Amino acid sequence: MKILLLSCFLYFTLFQIIESEPVLDTNNEQVRPGYTYYILPASAGNGGGLTLAKGENGSCPLDVYQARNSQSVGIPLKFLMVNSSAGLVIDENEDINIKFAARRYVSICNVSTVWKIEEGIVTTGGIKGGSENGTSTSLFTIQKYEDAYALQYCPRATGCSFICPRLLCGYIGILPAENGSRHLAVNRPVYKIVRFLPFLVAIILSTSFIFLVKAQSISEPVLDNSGKALEKGSQYFIVPVSGRSNEGGLDVSGIRNTVDPPVVTQNPQSSAGNSLRFTPVDSNENIVRLSTDLNVKFMDIIFTNNRSTVWTINTTLIPQRYLVAVGGVEGNPGRDTLGNWFKIDKYEDAYKFVYCPGVCETCRPFCGDIGIIVEPNNKRVLFVGSDKPLKVKFENTTSVITVTKAPPNASNYPDRLPIMSINVVMCIVIGYLTKVM
Repeated sequence: MKILLLSCFLYFTLFQIIESEPVLDTNNEQVRPGYTYYILPASAGNGGGLTLAKGENGSCPLDVYQARNSQSVGIPLKFLMVNSSAGLVIDENEDINIKFAARRYVSICNVSTVWKIEEGIVTTGGIKGGSENGTSTSLFTIQKYEDAYALQYCPRATGCSFICPRLLCGYIGILPAENGSRHLAVNRPVYKIVRFLPFLVAIILSTSFIFLVKAQSISEPVLDNSGKALEKGSQYFIVPVSGRSNEGGLDVSGIRNTVDPPVVTQNPQSSAGNSLRFTPVDSNENIVRLSTDLNVKFMDIIFTNNRSTVWTINTTLIPQRYLVAVGGVEGNPGRDTLGNWFKIDKYEDAYKFVYCPGVCETCRPFCGDIGIIVEPNNKRVLFVGSDKPLKVKFENTTSVITVTKAPPNASNYPDRLPIMSINVVMCIVIGYLTKVM
């Protein structure tokens, strides 16, 4: 028995003194304790850096998430030595604490921003130090993983010294939620980071770095039926691709014996519907690109009460349903306008609309593809969360020579003014003048 214990002691002692390689940052410099870094995913376009947000139901402490926006570097962090006898750099497989270097987040929940594990989730409120202080839930390591790095939660037994074996090791990965949030958790598909971007480099080279991130993750343009990129300010008809004769373009209508707010519906016949304009979140962007936040606005509809025709999300008309309605506002990206931002993604040989706004880093909106829910009166209403997205293409209004549009149905929405062609208006005016003369 003594020989077995001695063998185990020697094994774990030798395991600890094996020299490890230092962890390197994006400049191939050694990562140092107490310095500030951003943790970024190894591949561009696969989400952004790490950030903080309240847990389920807005509760404290703040949990650790990956930003969905690939252009976001997240919140800076520091790596803290646990072993006082360690060197001046962070080595692979070395016990460390991880702490967000942002004081303003401390006051939100009045706890530290040191990482810890709670029920398998990476959260905050940890205590700096090693397992002998009863803080094994705050011990992490950085491991070499393929051609990059990965974070690992690998605590030791509470009250045990540094030569003791580790317990219940697991890689830190991403736990996606139905609302689109990306929680950090233990024993999930590995969050293959890792590029450690020095904070000072990000500050000194902020302009060039942000440009670099955008250049790496720039999205393809969305194309219309003629192969041209959709342009900001131009108007387009939505062309369904399902091939069903009862599916036309898009319009607005009241549902369930109410006309307020009007929801976005699909015409029940082969009709071009009403034209739309797309406005990207980046005011300097003149092209509509895939997976990019944008506002969508009907251009052929006018309401007598001056209601906006910008798409927005409505959650009150049908319980537990995210309907696409109108009445939103253009621009001003952020928490207050979260429901007004949509995206266009590739879908098979065409496109689909998606609701998953990335205009608020600390928000966790419900995300999903936009499809059709059929109401009892056979109205086809656009909603979020469909497993059968509405498959569409886009037709520039200037390329449409003959358009058969369904006549506006005033009973669906009495405040809506019908749009008449200029020829009809002129005929009415000329006829009236002829009569009075």
